Amino acid sequence: MQNEKDGESELENEVVGSTIMSRKAPRKSVVTKLDIPVSVQHVISKIEQAQLLRARQDINMQLGDIMQNVQRAINRYAFDENIHPGRKISLTEHKKRRPYLLEKIAIYANSAEIREKTLVHILAWLEEWNAILSEMTVMDIDEHHHWIARMEILPETFRAIESNVNILSRISAYLLEEKKKESKKTSKNGLRHWK
Repeated sequence: MQNEKDGESELENEVVGSTIMSRKAPRKSVVTKLDIPVSVQHVISKIEQAQLLRARQDINMQLGDIMQNVQRAINRYAFDENIHPGRKISLTEHKKRRPYLLEKIAIYANSAEIREKTLVHILAWLEEWNAILSEMTVMDIDEHHHWIARMEILPETFRAIESNVNILSRISAYLLEEKKKESKKTSKNGLRHWK
């Protein structure tokens, strides 16, 4: 008991001392080995065995899921359409098909990379045009307002043109009537004006 109290007080002093001092060389503490009763050891071993069994079952389930996914992928890209998804094939047949499947998977991966590069190129192009169009939009807004103002003036301009055309047509009609009257007067007098 006295040793345990001394050990505890030394540990407390170390903890307090370690907070005060910046670095202190760690001392090896003496750990006393407790005697664990056999029944407790038996229960602990059963718990550990149960944990190991559960861990193995979890790993087996995960591996089974992975293998099913791999088998689905192989069946998906399989070149032989006569194989049914539930039918098992031999190992030699798998080995014969593996290079073709690997080649097919490599082609798909390569095409995916090409698509990705193309999409990256298109994205860069779209971003560039977005910047250009954003700049143009600012200028276009000013120009747009200018054209809106002109379009608002347009109906008034058309009305003014129409009234001017009406005035011109009346003037022309009046001048033609005057010319006819004058020509009638000259024909009545019998004199012709030579020009």
